Amino acid sequence: MKIFLITDIHYGLNTNYKARGGPDHVNQYGELVSDFKNKIQHSMNECDLIINMGDLIHQTKSKEEDVILYKEAIEILSGGKPIKHVIGNHDLVNLNRNDITKIIGEDKIYYSFDFGGYHHVVIDGNREEGKVSPEPFLFSDDQINWLEDDLNKTSLKTVVYCHFPIYEQDVSKNIYFKEAARERITPLKSEKIRNVFEKSGKVLAVFNGHTHFKDHENINGVDYFTVGSFSENDGADRPTTEYAVVTIDNDKLQIAHKRLI
Repeated sequence: MKIFLITDIHYGLNTNYKARGGPDHVNQYGELVSDFKNKIQHSMNECDLIINMGDLIHQTKSKEEDVILYKEAIEILSGGKPIKHVIGNHDLVNLNRNDITKIIGEDKIYYSFDFGGYHHVVIDGNREEGKVSPEPFLFSDDQINWLEDDLNKTSLKTVVYCHFPIYEQDVSKNIYFKEAARERITPLKSEKIRNVFEKSGKVLAVFNGHTHFKDHENINGVDYFTVGSFSENDGADRPTTEYAVVTIDNDKLQIAHKRLI
């Protein structure tokens, strides 16, 4: 089975964080995403399952505009293969969880499903409903209890997806997060989530986005992978067009970080 992972597209406007990245550093090329639609879909069609890892859009000033953006971005990623959605912090600036579930067709923004002989879990590390920056990201107790129950019920090896890293990633050289409070990077109660993974003995790997640059840690036998942002600056004022392809065969997992250009 092959899984196509794409994250931090930030579809919409181009954004320049001059104070953090320098006067010429543009980290989001949201207006250009649609230019890559054919190439994205060609690469997706070589895989069996598509996972949007969150921050699909870069928020506008209104809920109505964000709904339009979100639906347009989903259409770009809809090439005929099954697709599932993880929700990022930028997706929820103007939209709420109910808005998102109506669009993606799920009951909640954390959920699970079986596919390709494996169990897949999508979890939600976003802020409490109605909270905005700088309030911390966190995993609710209800979700932690649900996760433990969900993993107890499955007999299958499991892959987990979250927008946020569930470990304390080294961000000392990260232009966006090196001075950020830890709870704006790693959700509160992440250790409890990791303990649930470890206790189950079923989790092959956990994938996330959010910090924009790829990373890998193994914690107590569980692999945690950060996928690079599709719309990050490649150093030459172009989008990196990064994505990842995960191959799972006989419970052995490999990840390949790739670019469209």
